[in-house]
Amino acid sequence: MEFSALAAKETSALLTRVLGNASQTSLKRVDALRAALDTAAKALEEAVAAAPDVDRDVDELAKKLGKIAAAETDARLKHLSAEARKITDALRAELVRIMPAAHFS
Repeated sequence: MEFSALAAKETSALLTRVLGNASQTSLKRVDALRAALDTAAKALEEAVAAAPDVDRDVDELAKKLGKIAAAETDARLKHLSAEARKITDALRAELVRIMPAAHFS
């Protein structure tokens, strides 16, 4: 075999091996990158799925606080109404004592 033919054959074989190895290495790196991206995507999906529903939580808290405030307001109004009635009754009694002939109702 002539030198140029042998050189061409050996060079071709070497390039095939080098490119084959480079391709295999690149393919392995791409596969590793794909796996890492899949893992990161799954972790992100899980984090998003596990995130609390803030809108719902705020809505529930607002409703709960509204009910508590309404109940406390109602209780205070009843207390103030009772106090006002006592004061009104005492004033009527005092007016009747001072002005027995007048009838206040």
